Amino acid sequence: MADAMSEIERMLSDLMVSNNWSKTKLKAEVRERGICLRNGKEYGTGLPRVLKKNPNLIVAKGKAKQSPLTKMCLVETY
Repeated sequence: MADAMSEIERMLSDLMVSNNWSKTKLKAEVRERGICLRNGKEYGTGLPRVLKKNPNLIVAKGKAKQSPLTKMCLVETY
């Protein structure tokens, strides 16, 4: 699981650097575009519904909170 968390953190870091975004802008973009932290796909406003239907796409809250960028980008599924 630690490897998966580092992959997610790297994906978010790359997204932030390649677009020259601040952490605040990264958080806003990830949430607005509905980017799934597990697979990197964009689901828009339907992300919470997709996560409910596919629990395997959910990133564990406890694990995510150990990674700064991942922690910032969590969304509620209910």
